[in-house]
Amino acid sequence: MVFTGSGKDALDLLEAERFEVIVTDMQMPGLNGAALLAEVMNRYPHMIRIILSGHSDQQLILKSVY
Repeated sequence: MVFTGSGKDALDLLEAERFEVIVTDMQMPGLNGAALLAEVMNRYPHMIRIILSGHSDQQLILKSVY
């Protein structure tokens, strides 16, 4: 298990190491969880993507559902 502080850091880490699952918060600095998971889906389509958050709005939730 590895933790990062931002969506950009997560993408950098995914380029450097192999992971099977990503778990992200919806609200993050810079790149929100929905945008991060969309990018992960494009780059790593077989990776399991999970989003967790206590703070979110309906539009972001709908963007993260595929």
